[in-house]
Amino acid sequence: MTRREMPPPGELTNEEIWALTLERCSPNRRVRLLLDGSRLLSMTREAAAVEVHPGVHTMAQGALAEITEAISWAAGRGVRVELVRAEAPEAPIDDGQTSNATEHPLVKSAIELFQARVIRVERRPKAEPEL
Repeated sequence: MTRREMPPPGELTNEEIWALTLERCSPNRRVRLLLDGSRLLSMTREAAAVEVHPGVHTMAQGALAEITEAISWAAGRGVRVELVRAEAPEAPIDDGQTSNATEHPLVKSAIELFQARVIRVERRPKAEPEL
Protein backbone atom coordinates (compact mmCIF):
# COMPACT_ATOMS: atom_id res chain seq x y z
CA MET A 1 0.00 0.00 0.00
CA THR A 2 1.53 3.33 -0.98
CA ARG A 3 1.17 6.55 0.95
CA ARG A 4 -1.03 8.02 -1.81
CA GLU A 5 -3.62 5.26 -1.32
CA MET A 6 -4.01 6.04 2.37
CA PRO A 7 -6.51 8.43 3.93
CA PRO A 8 -5.36 11.95 4.87
CA PRO A 9 -2.71 11.97 7.66
CA GLY A 10 -5.12 12.97 10.43
CA GLU A 11 -7.23 9.89 9.76
CA LEU A 12 -4.51 7.26 10.16
CA THR A 13 -4.39 5.18 13.32
CA ASN A 14 -1.11 4.46 15.10
CA GLU A 15 -1.35 0.86 13.85
CA GLU A 16 -1.67 2.06 10.24
CA ILE A 17 1.24 4.48 10.66
CA TRP A 18 3.37 1.67 12.13
CA ALA A 19 2.44 -0.72 9.31
CA LEU A 20 3.42 1.92 6.74
CA THR A 21 6.65 2.59 8.64
CA LEU A 22 7.62 -1.08 8.52
CA GLU A 23 6.71 -1.21 4.84
CA ARG A 24 8.89 1.84 4.17
CA CYS A 25 11.79 0.17 6.01
CA SER A 26 11.44 -3.17 4.24
CA PRO A 27 14.14 -2.48 1.58
CA ASN A 28 16.63 -1.58 4.34
CA ARG A 29 17.30 -4.96 5.95
CA ARG A 30 19.30 -3.53 8.85
CA VAL A 31 16.57 -1.11 9.94
CA ARG A 32 13.87 -3.71 9.34
CA LEU A 33 15.67 -6.18 11.62
CA LEU A 34 16.15 -3.51 14.29
CA LEU A 35 12.43 -2.76 14.24
CA ASP A 36 11.39 -6.41 14.32
CA GLY A 37 9.44 -6.85 17.55
CA SER A 38 9.30 -3.10 18.14
CA ARG A 39 6.10 -1.13 18.39
CA LEU A 40 4.80 2.40 18.16
CA LEU A 41 3.94 3.32 21.75
CA SER A 42 2.45 6.74 21.10
CA MET A 43 2.14 9.35 18.40
CA THR A 44 1.38 13.04 18.71
CA ARG A 45 1.39 15.74 16.05
CA GLU A 46 5.10 16.42 16.69
CA ALA A 47 6.57 13.24 18.17
CA ALA A 48 6.49 9.46 18.15
CA ALA A 49 7.71 7.04 20.82
CA VAL A 50 8.92 3.66 19.59
CA GLU A 51 9.59 0.79 21.99
CA VAL A 52 12.58 -1.32 20.92
CA HIS A 53 14.07 -4.50 22.36
CA PRO A 54 16.80 -3.73 24.90
CA GLY A 55 19.27 -5.82 22.93
CA VAL A 56 19.04 -3.56 19.87
CA HIS A 57 18.41 -0.19 21.54
CA THR A 58 21.95 1.11 20.98
CA MET A 59 22.00 -0.04 17.36
CA ALA A 60 18.55 1.48 16.79
CA GLN A 61 19.91 4.81 18.08
CA GLY A 62 22.46 4.58 15.25
CA ALA A 63 19.61 4.17 12.75
CA LEU A 64 17.46 6.92 14.26
CA ALA A 65 17.63 9.08 11.11
CA GLU A 66 16.26 6.24 8.94
CA ILE A 67 13.58 5.37 11.50
CA THR A 68 12.56 9.02 11.80
CA GLU A 69 12.36 9.38 8.02
CA ALA A 70 10.16 6.27 7.71
CA ILE A 71 7.75 7.32 10.49
CA SER A 72 7.58 10.89 9.14
CA TRP A 73 6.83 9.53 5.67
CA ALA A 74 4.11 7.25 7.03
CA ALA A 75 2.56 10.01 9.12
CA GLY A 76 2.69 12.48 6.24
CA ARG A 77 4.52 15.07 8.37
CA GLY A 78 7.86 15.56 10.08
CA VAL A 79 7.98 14.08 13.56
CA ARG A 80 10.63 13.71 16.26
CA VAL A 81 11.22 10.08 17.24
CA GLU A 82 12.17 8.87 20.70
CA LEU A 83 13.38 5.29 21.12
CA VAL A 84 12.24 3.71 24.38
CA ARG A 85 14.06 0.65 25.70
CA ALA A 86 11.62 -2.20 26.32
CA GLU A 87 11.72 -3.99 29.65
CA ALA A 88 14.31 -6.74 29.61
CA PRO A 89 12.78 -10.21 29.86
CA GLU A 90 13.44 -12.18 33.01
CA ALA A 91 16.76 -13.93 32.92
CA PRO A 92 16.26 -17.66 32.43
CA ILE A 93 17.66 -20.13 34.90
CA ASP A 94 20.91 -21.56 33.57
CA ASP A 95 20.82 -25.32 33.90
CA GLY A 96 24.14 -25.82 32.16
CA GLN A 97 22.64 -25.75 28.67
CA THR A 98 23.93 -22.25 27.99
CA SER A 99 27.55 -23.17 28.61
CA ASN A 100 27.16 -26.28 26.45
CA ALA A 101 25.63 -24.21 23.65
CA THR A 102 28.57 -21.81 23.56
CA GLU A 103 30.85 -24.73 22.65
CA HIS A 104 29.02 -25.38 19.37
CA PRO A 105 31.11 -24.15 16.39
CA LEU A 106 28.25 -22.17 14.81
CA VAL A 107 27.40 -20.52 18.11
CA LYS A 108 31.08 -19.69 18.69
CA SER A 109 31.25 -18.07 15.24
CA ALA A 110 28.10 -16.03 15.88
CA ILE A 111 29.40 -14.86 19.25
CA GLU A 112 32.66 -13.69 17.68
CA LEU A 113 31.08 -12.19 14.57
CA PHE A 114 28.31 -10.26 16.34
CA GLN A 115 30.00 -9.82 19.72
CA ALA A 116 26.95 -11.55 21.12
CA ARG A 117 26.13 -13.64 24.14
CA VAL A 118 23.80 -16.59 24.63
CA ILE A 119 20.65 -15.46 26.39
CA ARG A 120 18.55 -18.60 26.34
CA VAL A 121 18.80 -22.16 25.14
CA GLU A 122 15.72 -24.08 24.09
CA ARG A 123 15.86 -27.74 23.24
CA ARG A 124 14.16 -28.77 20.05
CA PRO A 125 11.49 -31.43 20.52
CA LYS A 126 12.68 -34.85 19.50
CA ALA A 127 11.23 -36.02 16.23
CA GLU A 128 8.84 -38.90 16.50
CA PRO A 129 10.11 -41.99 14.66
CA GLU A 130 8.38 -42.64 11.39
CA LEU A 131 6.62 -45.97 11.08
